[in-house]
Amino acid sequence: FESERMAQFVELFGLSNALSSYDYLQSDGWDEDEIEGWKQFIHVENQPASAEDYNSRGEAKLAKDDLDGALADFNKAIELNPDLVAAHDNRSRAENAKSDRNKTLADTWNQFGRIKKEEGDLDNALVGYNKAIELNPNFAAAYSNRGLVKKAKGDLDGAMADFNKAIDLKPDLAAAYTNRGDAKRAKSDMDGALADYDRAIELKPDSAASYNNRGELKRGKRDLDGALLDYNKAIEIKPDSAIYYCNRSLAKLPKRDLDGALADCNRAIELKPDFAVAYNNRGMVKQVKGDLDGALDDYDKALNLKPDFTAARTNRDKAQQAKESRNR
Repeated sequence: FESERMAQFVELFGLSNALSSYDYLQSDGWDEDEIEGWKQFIHVENQPASAEDYNSRGEAKLAKDDLDGALADFNKAIELNPDLVAAHDNRSRAENAKSDRNKTLADTWNQFGRIKKEEGDLDNALVGYNKAIELNPNFAAAYSNRGLVKKAKGDLDGAMADFNKAIDLKPDLAAAYTNRGDAKRAKSDMDGALADYDRAIELKPDSAASYNNRGELKRGKRDLDGALLDYNKAIEIKPDSAIYYCNRSLAKLPKRDLDGALADCNRAIELKPDFAVAYNNRGMVKQVKGDLDGALDDYDKALNLKPDFTAARTNRDKAQQAKESRNR
């Protein structure tokens, strides 16, 4: 056979790859190890000569999900022939496909950011949200979520910018108003924070977090009755949230509803047995009720759970001093 003579010729002259056709190399039925220097090959395509050729090549790339390559060809086709209707239609198809793909990828990166934030890995949470926004610049929730990470890292101005962007993109995103209200409260803009909480509740009347956060603001302004109304609503919406009971106890305590405050602390600890803040709050209630031993026990539990809990340590010292004074 001539192929045998060809093989002898190739071997005699030390030629590589001479028995492999390029069409064969473009198929999937061979092993790269068979071809010497395969990774050094650069495929140079024949350049299309007309708008129709670019459009046809774009269609082939679109079928292979090479969306960027397809868009480049459709744009070139339109540049050469602005009246080529097929190229315009194909470009729209490619743009829509790319937009859908990017939105799907953005959702995945946004979820990645949430997971990392829950794990306390704020740097990688930012990576996730940044990538989500890069893929979908109109992703309002990703801006709002990124703002939460920036706030947690102490970048209040950056957080405000993200919350503002989220609201610009989606004016009915209640979570963004709640988050911006928190940032404004941290910046001591109480009136602005209250307006944002009000708007969040107007948009989403079943947002327990918005009621709780507004309650915190009102408690800080010594509007205890208003705070209690908001805490009650938050608990009505989400009765299994330990933090809401814990916060309500702090509004009941200065109103001298000691039994109610104690019941709220007990419920918070029942829901979350490792909640250091709830033990500290219960210690405060017991201390006011005169149960210094019970208060000291709760402060100790809070410090065991959170050794750097400054408020619990201060409260414990005061309770210990009060006990020593009483025993003299």
